Amino acid sequence: MKKICVFLLTVMIASGAYLIVNAQSSAAAAKTIYYRQEPIRTGDTLWSVAEKYKPDGKGTKQFVQEIMDLNQLRGDTIFAGNSLIVPIYR
Repeated sequence: MKKICVFLLTVMIASGAYLIVNAQSSAAAAKTIYYRQEPIRTGDTLWSVAEKYKPDGKGTKQFVQEIMDLNQLRGDTIFAGNSLIVPIYR
């Protein structure tokens, strides 16, 4: 019985420590999102716009997809004179 109590106590302590660490990392990762209307100029690509604004820790390919989803684009072709809504993380 003593072994079971020690085991359960160990599991509870480990679980609590995990939850505390996980909560702290989630709070640190939480950022405010702003949106910018980015004019598309001659020579711009979806990739170059994503490279310009992507947040730290996010891959360019993933951020390109986020911009595509936000702007309801079906392909990666963009045209000068139009604009894109780009998320800005701070």
